[in-house]
Amino acid sequence: MSGAVHPEHRYVRGRRCPICKGADGDPRGAERRCHGFLSGDGYAHCSRDEHAGTLKLSEGSNTYGHRLTGPCGCGTTHGEATPPEASEVSGQSSLGSIVAEYDYHDENGALVYQVVRYEPKAFRQRRPDPEGGGRWIWSLKGTRRVLYYLDRVIEADPERVVYVVEGEKDVEALEELGLVATCNPQGAGKWRSVADCASKALKGRRVVVIADADDPGRRHAADVAAQLRGVAASVRVIEPRRGKDAADWIEAGGTVEEIEATAASAAADVASDMQSETTVDSDPFEAEVARALEEIQGALKGKRRTKRKPLFGVDAAHLLGEEFPEQSWRVHRLITRGGTTVIGGPPKISKKTWLALEIAVGVATGTSVCGEFYATQGCVACFMAEDTARQARNRIRALLRGGDRTIPEGSLYLQPRGEFIDVLNDDELAWIVASCRARGKIDLLILDPLSDIHSGEEDKRDSMRDVMRRLRLLGELLGCDVLAVHHASKPGENSARRSGGLKLRGSSAIHGSVDNGIYFVECDEGASDGQTSFTNIMESEIKGARSAGRFNLDLQIEDDDNHEAVCARWNVDFDVVPPPTKEEAKAKRSADKAKRHEEDDEKAFGFVRALAMSGQFYSQRKFREADKRPISDHRMRDALERLIEVGRLVIVGGLVKIPEPRQHHAS
Repeated sequence: MSGAVHPEHRYVRGRRCPICKGADGDPRGAERRCHGFLSGDGYAHCSRDEHAGTLKLSEGSNTYGHRLTGPCGCGTTHGEATPPEASEVSGQSSLGSIVAEYDYHDENGALVYQVVRYEPKAFRQRRPDPEGGGRWIWSLKGTRRVLYYLDRVIEADPERVVYVVEGEKDVEALEELGLVATCNPQGAGKWRSVADCASKALKGRRVVVIADADDPGRRHAADVAAQLRGVAASVRVIEPRRGKDAADWIEAGGTVEEIEATAASAAADVASDMQSETTVDSDPFEAEVARALEEIQGALKGKRRTKRKPLFGVDAAHLLGEEFPEQSWRVHRLITRGGTTVIGGPPKISKKTWLALEIAVGVATGTSVCGEFYATQGCVACFMAEDTARQARNRIRALLRGGDRTIPEGSLYLQPRGEFIDVLNDDELAWIVASCRARGKIDLLILDPLSDIHSGEEDKRDSMRDVMRRLRLLGELLGCDVLAVHHASKPGENSARRSGGLKLRGSSAIHGSVDNGIYFVECDEGASDGQTSFTNIMESEIKGARSAGRFNLDLQIEDDDNHEAVCARWNVDFDVVPPPTKEEAKAKRSADKAKRHEEDDEKAFGFVRALAMSGQFYSQRKFREADKRPISDHRMRDALERLIEVGRLVIVGGLVKIPEPRQHHAS
């Protein structure tokens, strides 16, 4: 166990060590004091070596870790207590008793992790503690996912059919009949976690997917089949003739002959052998792009209304009785799961890409974002149209050092200086989908910036609505969250009147289409030796959930001698000065306007004076149209009118001139 131990987990006289019955407050020298603690992985850490048996001393805590569930390395079985971690996840005081343990081995037969089944039905995953002693770590974080019975699949005759099912119980039922079978851990919807492993183990094999006879099971089987086409020699999908799953079918009398006959007859349900059976010699990635293109075109076609149905089909009284899953977060109070997000801010002065990469790092490492908003761990893919590989490296390196984090291999994929790609083009949208699937399961897709991934017109509502719809489709096809980085209007009189997402550049359809918005409202920059500071006021908006609201976000970037970022630290402060009142905002706009007018007047006067000194005199119109004028046409017009009104310029014969200085005569 790394890091500081929470005081509530240490042994005190009211909560003694379950191994030696000692506590931290017991008197020294009495041979019963224990300075250990309870950890959240199902272990009691005891400092008394007389109870350790063959357990190894942990140098970090100077304790021995005793397993509380089942046999312990000290030679004693301490009980069947549920690991605290599992209890917290399940929300129950106990998961019940263990009824099955399914071992997942790698290609060489080494145990990688174990799926534990409880009664009442519940599942948990654990992996062997690398320190040994028969201990388990109740988490698969950072652990490679492999197929169940992977070693047996590899050893089997390549000519034999491999049956892919939804759960370990089904695999064992098929194995008892002498068939070759496998599955992925954690059931339906999780095949992508073993996609890399499966693409090697099942390459060139004949595969039959047996779907559970329910909607989730059918969707899972379709996903497995889709990902194996182009990898396996052939893929067919069947359902049990009796019961819900393969185990039920066999229990109800299903035989090898019946299963094989059902699989053989499935070929008649496929449009053509060319579509259902892709040769191993074909390019698997191109096959995946083609499959994704079919999905996209089917999904977009399905959204077109082909037959009218009655509107207003949801009765509020029934809706109130519906049970929906609790709101889950990708990044707490910033990004909800299952939606689209936009980061918006003015160009250059805001640090949109820094924040997008901080979110990527927080999710990839399963830590906090900006040191404040905790993130759910997942795999991230980041398309960076404007950063080179070197720039991306520098940013990520600085963010990791600033937060003392390490990115696990295979958790963050980048496309630096990505070529322009158009999500409005079906084939290129399929390219994105296939590229993400080639990396396994992507949980968060970041596109930076939005303007470099579409050919639409930003100011056209229909165009941007189609772009945002396709981003949602990306999330649906990949089962991931999508985050786009977009520019906001530059600071000015019009943008000052708007806040948050209303400042986004282009059509309001962008703001209206997203589920989560993270906006740079005000930005300021300062610099000192070797360090640059960025102070921002942020605004978070979330549909249907409480957002982080307004907060201060400070970013400090330290440079090396080559002026490349080496360390980036964030600070969040919710003690934000409240937005100005209408009167205060109006007064500020008036002051800003007066200042701009004063600056324009001086530029216009200087321009007129410089030309007059060289003997050139223009009309008001000619001045507005003159080359190299310091301000725009309409601003020059307004400035000339103001200067003439106050007498700093005059009109003589239709030309703008500087008035002659008055002569003072002595009386």
